[in-house]
Amino acid sequence: AYCHGEGGFCIGFRTQDLTSANPEMFSLVRCVYEKSAQVQLIDDLLSVTISALKNAGSVSPDSPAITEFSAKLLSLALKIKHPAFSEEAEWRLVSKHVDIWDSSVRFREGRSTLVPHLLLVLSKPDESLKLAEILIGPTPYRQLSLQSVVGFVARLECPLINLSNVPYRSW
Repeated sequence: AYCHGEGGFCIGFRTQDLTSANPEMFSLVRCVYEKSAQVQLIDDLLSVTISALKNAGSVSPDSPAITEFSAKLLSLALKIKHPAFSEEAEWRLVSKHVDIWDSSVRFREGRSTLVPHLLLVLSKPDESLKLAEILIGPTPYRQLSLQSVVGFVARLECPLINLSNVPYRSW
């Protein structure tokens, strides 16, 4: 669980619920940690792009090959993660690309700027997305955090609540 201050929570969902909820809007992507696999993905993208540019004849910043390269590079960047984090075996819920000017883009306060974000609907209109797990991150108040989460989920269907084994450090 990524958190700052004095604690945080990781919320887990069932994979099949996420993959079937709204496939037009987002996809579930497995992170790639292995250096050689990352290099291969980048090489493949560059090869396809170079071939497309050679076949196009003339190249401009708005040519289809450049536009496609940009979109695929962004998609690829979302998959790549440093090998030091491989133990996480992370999957990411990735939305389709939405232009910053699109009316669906919302903004929230960040530390020094406004941060654009999307409101993702994770379940079908007639269904609710069920929690699979809540992991309580490192905190100086382990039992209090556990009690508050148990009280919160009493109204929900969440079969598993766990405390992180990572020791709390305030430094």
